[in-house]
Amino acid sequence: MEFSHYDFNPPARLILFCWWDLKVLAQVFSPDDKKKPFLTVEGEWNGLMTGKWADGRTEKFVDVKRLDITKKRARRVADQEMYESRRMWKDVTVGLK
Repeated sequence: MEFSHYDFNPPARLILFCWWDLKVLAQVFSPDDKKKPFLTVEGEWNGLMTGKWADGRTEKFVDVKRLDITKKRARRVADQEMYESRRMWKDVTVGLK
């Protein structure tokens, strides 16, 4: 069952490893009505996202730039299973540093 839908649409170009205009569109559906979303959220991945409710109300959903930074918590890479995310991406992470 699918009760939500989202699109992440990065632009087609990358300059100096900086993305801009990273747009987000999310739709949330009721279990009773999977055709019309009761909430649609639009905005920028690294900025302000606005929520629009089915009754027409619009409000600030989240301003990512104002969120507190939370340090990630994960097991050490050596303790992770073979296909856990940090273990699989460790070489990429080293290459980006």
